[in-house]
Amino acid sequence: SFASAALLYGVVRRLSRTSRASTAHGSRWLHVAPMMQHTDRHLRCLMRLLSRELVLWTEMVKDTAIVRNEGDKEALHRILDTLDTPCSPKERPMVLQLGGSNPKDLAEAVRIARPWGFDEINLNCGCPSPKVAQVQDGLGFGAQLMKNPELVRQCTQAMCEQAAPGIEVSVKCRIGTHRSLDDMERDGDNLETLLDFIDTVSQSGVKRFAVHARSGILSGLNPDKNRKVPPLRHDLVCRLAEARDQLSIAINGGICSLEEAHQYHSQGLEVMVGRWALKSPWALADAHARQLGRGWVIQEYLLHCERELTLGNEPNVFVICKPLLHLFNGIPGSSEYRTVLDAGVAGVGTRKSSQSALSGSESFALLQSVLSDALSRLPASCLVGEVATNQQEF
Repeated sequence: SFASAALLYGVVRRLSRTSRASTAHGSRWLHVAPMMQHTDRHLRCLMRLLSRELVLWTEMVKDTAIVRNEGDKEALHRILDTLDTPCSPKERPMVLQLGGSNPKDLAEAVRIARPWGFDEINLNCGCPSPKVAQVQDGLGFGAQLMKNPELVRQCTQAMCEQAAPGIEVSVKCRIGTHRSLDDMERDGDNLETLLDFIDTVSQSGVKRFAVHARSGILSGLNPDKNRKVPPLRHDLVCRLAEARDQLSIAINGGICSLEEAHQYHSQGLEVMVGRWALKSPWALADAHARQLGRGWVIQEYLLHCERELTLGNEPNVFVICKPLLHLFNGIPGSSEYRTVLDAGVAGVGTRKSSQSALSGSESFALLQSVLSDALSRLPASCLVGEVATNQQEF
């Protein structure tokens, strides 16, 4: 019947989108979103220990910071924030996110970053922070670029021309932008405007878009409120994916469970999670990590801490310890664990701390001691591996 044929056609379209979405990073489809002050190399190290299937993103890096430091490998290593130079296989797949709006600078940044082993280089068209509206280097960037899709097309075309084979260029954006909340309430969110942006930008050769399912409010809201006040419109992202099924679309914003992630993936979308990954990292653990347990994850992460602290790569003990704060969320004693860990390492290695003069090995010894004290507040059973189950994974 016609109805059966239409249903079959819809299933085939969804499967074909899933197949296309799986080509860029193998079968991996779940991303941990770029988050300033969070997705540094330490968090990415922990996330990779938790799962070999996640696509990990850097914090946003300004294009001109890369261009200015082209000849300084040490500075570039610090700016690009990778564990190794180039990225080691254990870090990948990994996406470098750039901020900028000058095609020449973005192209140069891609050229310079090319040997560092990133699998994908992304242009930020979604950050609504007022800090990115006007910058020292000229044009602003971030979410306001959605107002100028032709400029974004020029930027991404320049980036594509410099990207090596095997490096995808992508765009992260919102479903739209508004100057103010009043403008959003008056005009609403418009699929046609989003389609126009996507269609214009994709002419550059970009085939991958990560779309935050909220509008960006360019004035009157800080970044935190921009993640909460504009209403979530997952339906618009799903309609975009349906209308442009030749593209790979990742849906982002307000997704807080694997069940919800699987729901969108079954519709042919990739999925990006943000704050939920920070607050519930163990929820993203794969079968390998679950079988070995949180204790194994802690041991492996301590090897990373020892290297970073003793080599002097990371003097701030709190920064390197921060990814561990929520590893035991939901377990009895986890609140006390966080309190002990947070208080024990706060300020260590910073200029304001009385312990700023500690050597790297002394800082690591302190971290081990504080972590041991914090772990003693938890039941020992939470450190051991789990018996294999049929729990749904990604």
